Amino acid sequence: MKLNRAVLFSALITLSIFGIVCYSACLPCKCKDVICQNGGTCGCNGSTCTCPTGYSGRSCEISALALLSGTYSCHRSNCNPARDSITPWQSVFSKDSVSPQLARITNFDNTGNELQAYMMAANTLTANRSFNGYTIAMDAAVQTNQIVAHYIIHPYVTSSPDTVCDIIMVKQ
Repeated sequence: MKLNRAVLFSALITLSIFGIVCYSACLPCKCKDVICQNGGTCGCNGSTCTCPTGYSGRSCEISALALLSGTYSCHRSNCNPARDSITPWQSVFSKDSVSPQLARITNFDNTGNELQAYMMAANTLTANRSFNGYTIAMDAAVQTNQIVAHYIIHPYVTSSPDTVCDIIMVKQ
């Protein structure tokens, strides 16, 4: 008799677990109506997408670089050795039309050159570009309407010292 009860109890538990699994497997996916864009992914545990670096929004429809695109008023600070010009200038920040994580900053450091920067994380840009006679390495923190960049100018001539500066870029 005890054996029959144990078998009946085990069968009842097994059927209950099987029923719960089947029921939960048949529940509709919460992301069924969400279409993730720009490489975003959505699982059945939420109603929004998990977006790749550089995108946000319910469906990953917002490009962080596109939001940052525009004209910026720029000024240098904390330069070592000191730089001659402290006059503000304008730079233009634009999203690359092909690469989703690439941006172009024209007139970076008031030199007329274009610096290509990559979005490495949601609020971080980085760049390393060679020009005629020097290399610029830059890391920047991105905020809503402002980019704060720390950069190093490394001249190819070994007798010239590196220049280290910060640039504050404020969107117009």
